[in-house]
Amino acid sequence: MILIAGCSSSQSPVMTNAPVLTTSPTHFSGSSDGLIPFTATGAGLREFRVGCAGTSTCIISLKDSNGEETALGGRAYVIFNDNAYSETKSVSLSSGKYSLDVIATGPWTVDISSP
Repeated sequence: MILIAGCSSSQSPVMTNAPVLTTSPTHFSGSSDGLIPFTATGAGLREFRVGCAGTSTCIISLKDSNGEETALGGRAYVIFNDNAYSETKSVSLSSGKYSLDVIATGPWTVDISSP
């Protein structure tokens, strides 16, 4: 759901051109905090594959158009250790606007696709 170095800034980067999710895979990546908006077209199941490098903090949550944590059960991906981490979760999304709220001190990736 995006490649930014470091985590020293007090402001989180925000994407201004929100990608539209269709049936094609969408890839986001970075190495610091960010708010990444996207639009889901059509209701349906989406797979969220999240990866975070070791030696970093990584918290990624999915938010709806009201900024409420949703679908992934709030802060679904939390890593505070020295090991690389990867997980895939399937989430049913309605059509609409969403965002990924990322808090990270190292490299991370999110790939969203239709199963």
